[in-house]
Amino acid sequence: MSNSSPLALGREHAQESPRSDPASHPSESSVPRSADALLETAEDLASSFAIEASLRDRERVFPGGELRQLEQSGLLAARVPKRLAGPEHDFSVVARALVRISIADTSLGQLPENHFHLAENAFVLGNQRLQHELAQYLLQGGRLGNAFSEKKRATNDPRTELTTRATRSGEDYVITGRKYYATGALTAGIVPVTAESPEGSKLLAFVDRQTAGLTVTDDWNSFGQVGTHSGSVHLDRVRVPGYRVIAPWVEERRTSLVAILLHTAVNVGAAAANLSEARAVLRTEPRTWLGNGATEDPLVLRQLGDLYARVLAVETLYLSAAEALDRAIGSGLDDHYAEAERRVFAASGLSGETAVRAADEIFEFGGASSTDRSRNLSRFWRNARTHSLHFPTRIALLNAGRGYLLETAARTGRTGQTT
Repeated sequence: MSNSSPLALGREHAQESPRSDPASHPSESSVPRSADALLETAEDLASSFAIEASLRDRERVFPGGELRQLEQSGLLAARVPKRLAGPEHDFSVVARALVRISIADTSLGQLPENHFHLAENAFVLGNQRLQHELAQYLLQGGRLGNAFSEKKRATNDPRTELTTRATRSGEDYVITGRKYYATGALTAGIVPVTAESPEGSKLLAFVDRQTAGLTVTDDWNSFGQVGTHSGSVHLDRVRVPGYRVIAPWVEERRTSLVAILLHTAVNVGAAAANLSEARAVLRTEPRTWLGNGATEDPLVLRQLGDLYARVLAVETLYLSAAEALDRAIGSGLDDHYAEAERRVFAASGLSGETAVRAADEIFEFGGASSTDRSRNLSRFWRNARTHSLHFPTRIALLNAGRGYLLETAARTGRTGQTT
């Protein structure tokens, strides 16, 4: 792996179209069709996104222009199936693309996570009409948000009861409830929503952003991943056509692993970015105790070497996990899925841990002066720490260890519901 139009904070957005002029979206012919073209597109986006990443974080600037670039690039159509005129890139290619974007800006790397995960659910579990409409939407530059998470639940287990409820009205569903940490929902054209169905099971509804009763509030107040603007969603008797709903919605192994794999891409990108920044600090303003500068301090050199080795290991493990998932999807064999799960969980746990450690080392190498607010180096730690909490290291490594010990696909806790 290699190295605007802001929205006012706190403002509610309901029913208006948040999307840019459809004429500015890519035609189907401009969607990257080869792996090399997709990775080149990701590289171009990353180079652009990196320029004002610190400013966007410091000033809480909404990345409107950057999101338009992402939509216009065609990258968001990467997983549209070939049977629906899409490129259907392997996840090993999509994963590399998201890592590259995350190195530039972890917030912009996180925004496509749920987009790809939920699109995969539609293409695997949805009816033909939903699949065809969604494919056209994505090929024309459309983007998915999400409205999954809820507060005041006794557990994070997605099998517990949801407070957001759906009722039936003829062929339609009517949804009422409130969601939090709704990454991407603020300006996406479609907001997938989870709710409890009338039968008591879980459902997944693909709701148009302009639908009456759907309100998204930009009230994200975390100290990290500021640029995601992962606000809250209020649904007041929101009507959704029946064909836009997957009910009951039960995540398959495939889609569950997709969620964790793409979540991990941000951790991997953060680890690589934090390592690079730690090296930059040592080259420019090191705080060393032995010798004259970083090159003469053996303790610092050993510490940097150890961190470099860990990040390389994370990158290698992550790519092997993505390739294992591609093999499992291609074969459908239980043994291949079990191996993919072990590798994806291992990569998730190790990458989150390494990203936070690498951010810590920036300050270890730079000393007290590196904490000066004007330098905004804290964003590296704040972003790594915040994002790694969505799927905790302890749960990821627990699953990896159990799966390895038993040579099974044993899974515990949240799998397909990262935010």
